[in-house]
Amino acid sequence: MRIFHANIGVQASEADELILSDKVKEKLKNGIAGIKNPGEYLSPQRAALHSNKLQKYIIKSSRHGIPALFITEAYNGVDATGTTL
Repeated sequence: MRIFHANIGVQASEADELILSDKVKEKLKNGIAGIKNPGEYLSPQRAALHSNKLQKYIIKSSRHGIPALFITEAYNGVDATGTTL
């Protein structure tokens, strides 16, 4: 099972639409174990909305419909904008 960082092409538009690079779409075709920091530079509320849209895409688009884990933890807390470390 693979995990990759969201910075290779997982983004949210200003209107909170999910934007995925072709590289990410290809990686998600067969399912994925997890994605690191999908909402790293978003507010906690926008990050949750973004993660929900991403999870729905992963379930719908992969062969087996298995959800992914989103990893945002660091040694000192959640590694995202607007969170307490």
